[in-house]
Amino acid sequence: MITTHYAAPDGNILINIAFPSATHTLIQQAAQHAGRSPERFLTQAVHHALALHATDESARLNRAVQELLTSTTPAHLLAAVGHALTRDTGAAPC
Repeated sequence: MITTHYAAPDGNILINIAFPSATHTLIQQAAQHAGRSPERFLTQAVHHALALHATDESARLNRAVQELLTSTTPAHLLAAVGHALTRDTGAAPC
């Protein structure tokens, strides 16, 4: 269960997660096996997972663009993307 998150002085987001004791034990064992502290082990695991997600998302988008380009021109695709990105959807900005 994630209980809180807040920005650290260095700008990183700190997350306080309450793990069940069995999960905590597994993390400690995996960290020890990797020769790292549990905190460092989890930090590296989260960074790795986020990087993997970004790589997967980039590849997925590339495949989608290539598929779109089989039936339209780059200029039309670019115009459509520009329109989609500038259209007011009513959603709150990120």
